[in-house]
Amino acid sequence: MGVAVLGIMVFDKVYDNKEKIADSLVTTTKKATKAVEDVADKVGDAVSDFGKTLGGVFG
Repeated sequence: MGVAVLGIMVFDKVYDNKEKIADSLVTTTKKATKAVEDVADKVGDAVSDFGKTLGGVFG
């Protein structure tokens, strides 16, 4: 019986705070997406710079 009461309490907390939880998930997802984009940009820049350096050596 105690487990059922605990389950109901947890459900109520989640339900009462569903908007805050959803906003937090959206914010976290946006931050993660931005971080991945930043890393991808840096990798792209590094590859581009490497290609230019090779072009300068053999050009």
